Amino acid sequence: MAEVLRLMQPLAISTATHDELPIVMEIVDEAAKWLLARGIRQWETPPPSEAWESMREHIRLGLVYLVREQGAPDAIGTFRLEWHGGALWPEDRQDAGYLYTLALRPCHVGSGLGVVVIDWVKEFFRERGKRYFRLDCISSNERLRRWYEGLGFQYRRTSVDGTYVLALFELDLRATVSGWVKRAAGAGSRC
Repeated sequence: MAEVLRLMQPLAISTATHDELPIVMEIVDEAAKWLLARGIRQWETPPPSEAWESMREHIRLGLVYLVREQGAPDAIGTFRLEWHGGALWPEDRQDAGYLYTLALRPCHVGSGLGVVVIDWVKEFFRERGKRYFRLDCISSNERLRRWYEGLGFQYRRTSVDGTYVLALFELDLRATVSGWVKRAAGAGSRC
């Protein structure tokens, strides 16, 4: 049985700083290991030097965020936002925002935190005049694909990026409502 709850612990979402690069990469690596243990190769583990350099540049551009529980010092998640779709979205739209590298510490998976982050990103994109919210995941990750579809994202197509086969999703922000978190009763952090 599901219930609708207001977020009890407010989150602090802030842009990552240069000094926080190791924290960002630690969270991505923890998530990658957790997924790999379940047969899903979302990101390389440990992250190669190119991934570090890419994330360093995205931090410099102010595109990487860290998620913390309000008042808590330790980050529990990270994500990256973009304003262009790159090679994955050749029909790049000026009215779209893109979410990449959404990673949570494994003990927060299933707690509802991912929904809260997605909801925050929806509002962030809306406030900047974006109509569409785009993201992707490894095509073989059926559970994540169903989760995105459950949040209202529409599957658009499969695309290849190097050795990764990705499923691309899009959400029309005019057709969605934010502000509530829907999660299973009793779900919570295992940290």
